[in-house]
Amino acid sequence: MGRHPHKRVNIVRSSLVLLAVVLAMAFLTGCISREAPAEATPTATPRATPKPTATQRPTATAVMTTTPTASPTATPTPTPTAAPTIEATPEPTPEKRPLVLPNGESCKKNENCGSANCVNGICCDEGRRCCAHNADCELNEICDDLCHCCTERAVHSEKTLTKVEVCEIEGGDAQYCYQEVAIEELDGNLCDRIDDDEERDQCFLNIAKERSTGCPKPPLPPGVEACFIDVVQDKNAFVVCDNIISDDLRDKCFLLIFDNQPVAAICDRIVGKVRRNGCLTQLANYMKDAAVCDKVDDLDYRDRCLLDVAETMNYTDVTVCERFTAERERNICYGHVVNVTSIRGDSATCESITVDKYRELCLADVAPTMKSTDVCDQITSEDMRDRCLSGVAPVVEDVSICENIQSDEPPYNYRSNCFIEVAHATEDKSICVSLEDADERAVCEAFSTQDHTVCDNSTTELRADKCRWLTARRFNNTEICNIILDNDYRYKCLRDVFWWDQS
Repeated sequence: MGRHPHKRVNIVRSSLVLLAVVLAMAFLTGCISREAPAEATPTATPRATPKPTATQRPTATAVMTTTPTASPTATPTPTPTAAPTIEATPEPTPEKRPLVLPNGESCKKNENCGSANCVNGICCDEGRRCCAHNADCELNEICDDLCHCCTERAVHSEKTLTKVEVCEIEGGDAQYCYQEVAIEELDGNLCDRIDDDEERDQCFLNIAKERSTGCPKPPLPPGVEACFIDVVQDKNAFVVCDNIISDDLRDKCFLLIFDNQPVAAICDRIVGKVRRNGCLTQLANYMKDAAVCDKVDDLDYRDRCLLDVAETMNYTDVTVCERFTAERERNICYGHVVNVTSIRGDSATCESITVDKYRELCLADVAPTMKSTDVCDQITSEDMRDRCLSGVAPVVEDVSICENIQSDEPPYNYRSNCFIEVAHATEDKSICVSLEDADERAVCEAFSTQDHTVCDNSTTELRADKCRWLTARRFNNTEICNIILDNDYRYKCLRDVFWWDQS
């Protein structure tokens, strides 16, 4: 080595250069370390320096810590301080704004639409009639898909379209259009253009309803017979209903016509049994013709039809009663005839009754109204004849009629009651002497004098209470009821007198 001093110098020089390079690199590394935290995000954590593996080359800082010779001017690398954590400020919740819908969208109220115009559940420009289809518009308008509003129809070739031509260009809304025009013009042919069965049937039904209201009910006044003929025979009446497919709706159609024009031909076209029988019953009442009830195919329903007709005719036609099938209803009918006839005093009606029992009952009840014992002479039954005479005697105030009465058996006691009623009618107490029974005589005297104290002459206290009850009921006097001792007779007395007060 002494022989080559310049080599030693070169080695030293090379070492110094290397040392300078290392220091320079260390200085640059320190600067980068100090600047790195400032660029990091406030919440970022400094990344740890990974340890070198065995295959990695040592960095310049590693050389410095292992090299025995250190530069006296080297400055230790300062430890970087952690940056302060900055809390994030929460963003303010945006204020909810009301939903604003564009034109053509569905809406419930004006506030939902940007145009503030909600019509037919659709948004459109303010001042316009909004629509979703042509049915929302008038007959001379269509629904414009661009503005979602009703606009006037275009005139083709400067020719005004007829209502039917308008329907032909309706597309999907044509069936509603045809129905409106058909009802307006009462033209059933337009109903045939409707594809839907239910809508078509409804179209015919509406035409029949409108068509049947144009004429007065029969019997028709002079000069309007043509109207009736049109309703009955025109295609827009019966034939309109005939075109309806549904049996139920077709029957309703005929009944609509019947309500305004009750004729037998309508009832004959009804298929449903209940509706047909009801139609015939109404027709029989309207026409006052019991023969119409014969067309009713249900026996019970036919008897009800006959009762309705008899009541409508005020039971003046006895032949109605003879048509009944059930005996109970027939007896009810005869009973009403007897009551009505007795009030009218019409013996001729009684004589037309074919059933002996009801004919004689009718004569017995009508004789007092006619004030004639001659009517009683037409009665063959002794019991019914005595009833007839006991009814006539007090009306004509003739006690001699009572002498001709044979029957005096309870519960009716026709002979005794005849004397009592004549004594009451004439207020003649002496008539009561003709009565052999002391209890009946006491009642007769009480009736003729209106003095209940004579009831004390009865044979027993119970008979006396019965006499007081009958007297109180005859003169409608509750004070007499209060002196009755027997509870049953007192209850009957108060009940009967109260009932007469209410009636």
